Amino acid sequence: MLGKEGSLDMEYRTGWSPKSLLRRICLLHVSFALVLLALAAGCSKPGSTSAGASTPVAAAGGGAGDVSAQIARGQKLYGQYCAGCHGNAGQGSGGAPAVVGKSALPLDPPSSAKARQVKFRTALDVGKWVMKYMPAKKPGTLAADEYLAILAFDLKANGVALSAPLTVQAAGKIVLHP
Repeated sequence: MLGKEGSLDMEYRTGWSPKSLLRRICLLHVSFALVLLALAAGCSKPGSTSAGASTPVAAAGGGAGDVSAQIARGQKLYGQYCAGCHGNAGQGSGGAPAVVGKSALPLDPPSSAKARQVKFRTALDVGKWVMKYMPAKKPGTLAADEYLAILAFDLKANGVALSAPLTVQAAGKIVLHP
């Protein structure tokens, strides 16, 4: 969720310096890309939720500490691989769409979409697409765990609570658009 000045609400940046916040956002983007990559690999499972819901989504793996580490890593990766196009706060810029906020990850591809031709019903759909087409200048070059970390960060920034690290199976259960 974006604040009035285009930055993430305090909930997402409590105690973080602007530089740290940027790194964390970058990590989220990377997590998002990792999830997409893992989804493209063909995994699926855990708890279903809609984007923006605060219901925790269980994923195979460790607990809250592990998911926090995955999200932090995703934020760092987002800053490294995604923020240059999608903006420091995921707001989108130029030809790159928003990945955080009300206009982020719509079900149908926007009419202006150049590459996206698929619907984003679940986080897995997003993950598969991102793993194939992102980062834009070097698509598919990140490791699956990096894409998952970026996706976890992006989901968190959009209000989806994860109770365990995001997996491909869990991403298939996260319903963005019923």
